[in-house]
Amino acid sequence: MTSVKHFLPALLFSFSFLPLAGKQDILNLEPVTANESVMTDSFQEGSGISFIRVSETLEGSLLAALNDARKFTVVYRGKGSDPIAPLVAVEGRRIRLVNKIDDFQDYEKKASLEGLGEVVTKRTVRIGMVGSLFDVETSEMLASAKVRLERSETNVTRISDRRPVVRSQKILVEVSDAVAREMVTHCLDCLSPARVIAKTGKQITFNRGSDFGYPQGQFLEIYALGEDLKDPDTGDSLGSEEVLVGLAKVRRVTEKFSIAMIIEDHGIEKSHVVRPIQDKLN
Repeated sequence: MTSVKHFLPALLFSFSFLPLAGKQDILNLEPVTANESVMTDSFQEGSGISFIRVSETLEGSLLAALNDARKFTVVYRGKGSDPIAPLVAVEGRRIRLVNKIDDFQDYEKKASLEGLGEVVTKRTVRIGMVGSLFDVETSEMLASAKVRLERSETNVTRISDRRPVVRSQKILVEVSDAVAREMVTHCLDCLSPARVIAKTGKQITFNRGSDFGYPQGQFLEIYALGEDLKDPDTGDSLGSEEVLVGLAKVRRVTEKFSIAMIIEDHGIEKSHVVRPIQDKLN
């Protein structure tokens, strides 16, 4: 039976074949929402304030990440604001990004070290978010991705210290930033996939750096774009056919680009599409 983890990456990639070279998509970022049960549970478990802080911080983190990507014209409508004035995408598409928090926990575990007179507190923040991309004109869902992230921090205090412990906000900001960066990376994989920009011998260079790229050791598939595919019933364009022409492994990541070593080469050339082989996109 095909698992959800393997089905949704195929969904995401199946809509990422439209030719976008030289085009600027307009991306409408919707306010981040949450499942009602997640919000209720967080307050019942005593982590409601953390939940509110993360949900509010996420929107700023997403805006910053989208701006850093420099691939979209970003339009944002904050909670409770008036509708956005019409903005026409002259060359690119108009896309809507909807994010919903579907999992959140902020909890602590304590261990008393009597011999040392210390208390070790481990705090863990876990978050899950689903992002969906929609075509504004047709309301068609183009892709969906899940981000699951967990961060922990450890604090050591004296058993004799009775002062109330002030919970750090730093870990909440770090979680928000990391989730936003990962979600924007998934958006880029769909709307503006990485491309080979140079090939020398057994080495390729592609246009993703440390911000929205792939880690050292990541395996990659390289695709050549084929002919334009059309639906035989409606005549609508389904994007371009993609043909697997090679495999590679990331060797070095810089700020602006990455270098990978070719494992298999069946005709890799400049401008070919680069995709990660992974289960991160759900």
